[in-house]
Amino acid sequence: MITDRCIRMCKTAGEIQKLWRPQIGDYAICSLGYIGILINDEKQNIKYPDGNECIAYVGVSLNGKPWSSRKPIWLPTQSQLQSMITNKGYFRFSLIELFYRFANANADKFDSMDEIWLAFVMKMLYNKVWDDEKDQWIKEV
Repeated sequence: MITDRCIRMCKTAGEIQKLWRPQIGDYAICSLGYIGILINDEKQNIKYPDGNECIAYVGVSLNGKPWSSRKPIWLPTQSQLQSMITNKGYFRFSLIELFYRFANANADKFDSMDEIWLAFVMKMLYNKVWDDEKDQWIKEV
């Protein structure tokens, strides 16, 4: 489930955003806050009903309407987040054990598995933790 906190976590996870190579089917959010699913993996020339034009990613919003964004924020899925970890050479069993311990220790801090997986990836790859008060990732010392 994509929560408001999950969106804020994704927006401020610059390290994760830099990894994004847009693909058809990716979830992203536009500057107006609408979530969309990409239908092209490259920017397209868009002409809006008011006559304005721009180059943007296009997709379909979750309510089925056309969606576009010049600078979308990627909302990685759990499987995309998991692949970031498994591509780092962790053995599958040890990764499951690590995630299990992390999820149990942090279950009361997050509202969805998407939030937990994003927090786990940020901890494992960048040694950062989510600070709800500051609404940002902070480096753990």
